Amino acid sequence: MESLTCPDPETLAAFVDGRLSAAERETVLVHLDSCRACREIVAEAAAVLDDLDAQDGATETTGSVRGWPGKWWMYGALPLAASLLLVAVFWRNPGLPTWQPLSSSDLVDDMAGNGGLAAVSAEELVFSPWRGRGECNASRSQAVFRMGADLVALRAAIVAGEPSSAAEPLKSLNIDLDCADFQEFFSEDLEAIRDALKAPDDRAGQLAALEAFENVLTETGNYIRPRERFDLGRWAQAGRLAATAGHGEFFDRKAVERVAREALEVAGGEGSGLELSPEERRALESLDAQLARRGEPQDFAALRGQFETLLQLGGGG
Repeated sequence: MESLTCPDPETLAAFVDGRLSAAERETVLVHLDSCRACREIVAEAAAVLDDLDAQDGATETTGSVRGWPGKWWMYGALPLAASLLLVAVFWRNPGLPTWQPLSSSDLVDDMAGNGGLAAVSAEELVFSPWRGRGECNASRSQAVFRMGADLVALRAAIVAGEPSSAAEPLKSLNIDLDCADFQEFFSEDLEAIRDALKAPDDRAGQLAALEAFENVLTETGNYIRPRERFDLGRWAQAGRLAATAGHGEFFDRKAVERVAREALEVAGGEGSGLELSPEERRALESLDAQLARRGEPQDFAALRGQFETLLQLGGGG
């Protein structure tokens, strides 16, 4: 979660790109001296930009962070804000063939670290879109959107020590794999998750099985055309955020706002494969309008309802 005193992601992105004034840059530098989380964000984003420079054949860069101390690279997993900043960097380069869907682990670990899972049980994360859904009539992009939410619910159940709550999202994940035509890549890994969940006290084994599954998801992306992989990755990340959007304890409004707007663009885009009902379109537009009201208290119950509708796009409820 962002600290109230931390620069927003847009400011950090501008810092990495070298677009801040001297005074603004100095303010960010002072903050970075005392904020490990923001140092991680800046370091990782700088690495991404360096990679992009190399792919473009650039021989020299002018960003603010080139040559900064290498010790920053030694910290652990990136928080959600870092992942979202990296997504913003990649979205400026939609043709980049190496883009991959983000893991759900950072999101759920961030929730756990900020008390979110203590306030909301894993069972509450398994809400209505998973119940009673027994067949597939969704497009690939819709199925991958729901897979993102499935993975969050699975990891949340494990982290919260409630493996019994994983049954519904695991069933849903199996259905969504069929919808996305991904079963041939995942059958063994899905069975490994089922086996791990049979040992309720082996949390490490359960997380290892889930991480192996997500690794295969990343590798599977290599079998999809780069542009399609880009779109699928956005939907998977949207599903991960949607699964937790209704809970104020760990709700990242800026992140969800960005993903919601992207979802609207993808849903309305030519060739998206999405057939929106009037109800679904109203839910998306209502969500977009509510998130645009900056500075006003968020109605988390309403947001959750709108995201539930979004999760059911083409899914038959």
